[in-house]
Formats: sequence, structure tokens, C-alpha cells
Amino acid sequence: MTDEQLLVAWANGDERSGELLYKKYFGLLYRFFRFKSPLAIEDLTQITLEKMLRSVDKYEGRSNLRTFSLGIARNVLLQHLRWKRRDRLDFDADILSHEDLDPSPLQLVAEQRQHRLLLRGLRRLSINDQILIELHYWERMSSIEIGNVLNISPSTIRDRRIRARRRLKKLLEELASNPQDVESSLMGLETWVERVRSYVHRAYPE
Repeated sequence: MTDEQLLVAWANGDERSGELLYKKYFGLLYRFFRFKSPLAIEDLTQITLEKMLRSVDKYEGRSNLRTFSLGIARNVLLQHLRWKRRDRLDFDADILSHEDLDPSPLQLVAEQRQHRLLLRGLRRLSINDQILIELHYWERMSSIEIGNVLNISPSTIRDRRIRARRRLKKLLEELASNPQDVESSLMGLETWVERVRSYVHRAYPE
């Protein structure tokens, strides 16, 4: 059975299909929430899967289920972050960053100084730009797939990715004590992502 067929079967009461989908998508959703709201990973993952089940009638097959699930996960994340902000009407994911919402440092696998610098820079990007960068480098999603998650056009995704990388470079320049760290961090972005991605894949494989 395809993932789409499993979702329909689960919605029709087949618990085994639900268990299979949970096992297949837990790793993906864990990675998505791990670098944004680590203290609420399990709750947010469960909420996302429940919303997938309730949204089965809205799934029209215009995107794959992986993209569909991440679109729901993003909405769940934004709702979670909005409730954490004192002034909820002032919540804008294109402006606010995770650093704005929670300035406490995030503990991750970051062995090298440049990796820690990158992590701090990513958390200072706007929430939507951080999601875009991570989906591109982490999940290796195309502009079309990322556009489906963020609900914007693929051409806009390409432009935003360029601007987000420029903003990341500027943030790293502000954070770095050694200018050489900035260039090595940007040049090593794929290496850094792959190293942490491999770690999480081993812990929570798809």
C-alpha cells in the first residue's frame, strides 16, 4: 500500500495502517520539530499525525504525503509558537525568529565552533526562512515541494532561499569573533547539515 492508501485506510479505522504511518513519519516530523521546539517534540508530532487523519478528505494528491505532512507540521508549529508569545496578534513568522521567542541556547550535536555558529545564525533567521533553509538542505526538498509546505510559488521559494542565505551570512558576520569562521560555516553548511542529519537518521530513521 502507498502512504496515501495507508492514510485513507487509517481514516477508515484500520489501526495497523495508522501504526505503519506513525513509524514511517515519526523520524521526518521529529527532525522538523527537533530544531525548533525540542521540549514539545512528541506532543507536536502527535498533534500533526492527528491533524493528518482529520484532514484526509482535504488531501487531493496535488503533493506527496511527505510534503502534505510537513505543511501540517508547519501549521502546528506556528500555532504552538503563537501561543507562546505574549502578544499573539503580533506574531509574524516572516519577521520573528526562534531566538526572539526563546533566547535560551538550543543543545544540539555541534562539535565544531563553526557548527555552533551556524546553529545560532539559523535560530536568528525568521521562522519561515529557517524552515525553508532546513527543508532545502536537511530534507533535500525541491522548490516545488517547499512551496507546497510554505504555500507560496516555487519561483518565490528560489528567491527567498537566496535572500535567506544572504541574511544568514550577515547574521554569522555579526555573531562571529573570527571572520574566517563565517566563510567556513557557509561553505560547510551541507557538511554540517549532513552530519547532524545522519545522527538523527540513526536515532529516528524513516
